[in-house]
Amino acid sequence: MSIEEIKIHQKPEIWDKMKVKMLSPVVVYSTLMTKESKKKTYYYSPYEEEFVDLIDKNLRKKHKAFYKKEARARKLKIGLMGKPKEKVLKYRDNIIKGGIGNFVLDGNKRLLKLAYDCGIGSKNSQGFGMFEVLSD
Repeated sequence: MSIEEIKIHQKPEIWDKMKVKMLSPVVVYSTLMTKESKKKTYYYSPYEEEFVDLIDKNLRKKHKAFYKKEARARKLKIGLMGKPKEKVLKYRDNIIKGGIGNFVLDGNKRLLKLAYDCGIGSKNSQGFGMFEVLSD
């Protein structure tokens, strides 16, 4: 296999409200304890209220880690464009569930820029949560 072409894309303009297309699934989860005291991972779908809440909390944690201060911004809103699909993937012997599709992100411009640079949701270092900004 050989590389035939490399392209560098310009960073898009980031707005406080923008349409995005997920290039990789957005993963949102909680780790719960069962009655038997075993850890269980619960993955949220884009249709659950916790999906947006946990993405907002995750983005604020990233902001605090990067800028060393709390984000003073309104809560992130995420609207569905069409019907997102659930993707189930296997990564290092673990099953990971995520949503892929088009969304409307509505929030603070600085937080949304961070989301573009880092990804939204969890497991960004494994490549999850990457999106492109769609033009109107």
